[in-house]
Amino acid sequence: MENYYKRRLLEFANSRNPSPRLYLSKIKKCALEEIMTKDRVHKIEGTDYQYIVQGTKNDYLVDARSACCSCPAGMFGKFCKHQFAVTHYFNVYLQNFPTVTTKDRHEIAHLALGDKTPTIDFYRPLIENCSTPIVQPDVEEQAIVPIATTVEVSSEKEMKK
Repeated sequence: MENYYKRRLLEFANSRNPSPRLYLSKIKKCALEEIMTKDRVHKIEGTDYQYIVQGTKNDYLVDARSACCSCPAGMFGKFCKHQFAVTHYFNVYLQNFPTVTTKDRHEIAHLALGDKTPTIDFYRPLIENCSTPIVQPDVEEQAIVPIATTVEVSSEKEMKK
């Protein structure tokens, strides 16, 4: 039974289980469809953990300490698009945020492997999310040769010889 749980934890730590990542992208898509901009998310003055998120019909209260939202989806602690907006614009880490960070994956691997866990650098993505576009080098059109001129056509009979 121990090997079963070890294998499951390592699947998650090595990004073999896409569920949290897919769930987060779904919530992000929902939040962006509603066009939640920073001017629609406000921190309540006098508190360090309460935020108001203006929806299309209602305003919702997000409590970062208890990881709850006043919307029907987040009322009992489920991660919702309003909590995503607070996390996104105010860089607040909520308890129910899907475990997709490098630190989360490293901690889960440590549960499975103990002292044999690789360093946290092992769990970093190969390509970081970057906000600037990647510039491709210019390629001259003359340098590209059509495939038909470089590959000789041969029949199946010639290949058997």
